[in-house]
Amino acid sequence: MKYLISITTALLLLTGCASNKVVSVKQSWPDAPDEIMTSCNQLKELTDPTTLSNLTQTVATNYSEYFVCSLKVDTWIEWYKQQKDNYEGKK
Repeated sequence: MKYLISITTALLLLTGCASNKVVSVKQSWPDAPDEIMTSCNQLKELTDPTTLSNLTQTVATNYSEYFVCSLKVDTWIEWYKQQKDNYEGKK
């Protein structure tokens, strides 16, 4: 009787394990917010072209603003695309 219960229990456990289906969960890479994926703003225009100091200040502001923004945005976009490709198994 003991053996019959043990064998029955073992068969029930094995049958239960064998009938479980493996369910794969496919997670997709999250999309980046649109605010982050935008390019830099347009450069500032010269307001008063008659003074050299105004011209110099506008040019200096544009250069510094653009290069900082460009570096941040381009680096982030490149990193995001590489991470997405790595996650999805692409080269």
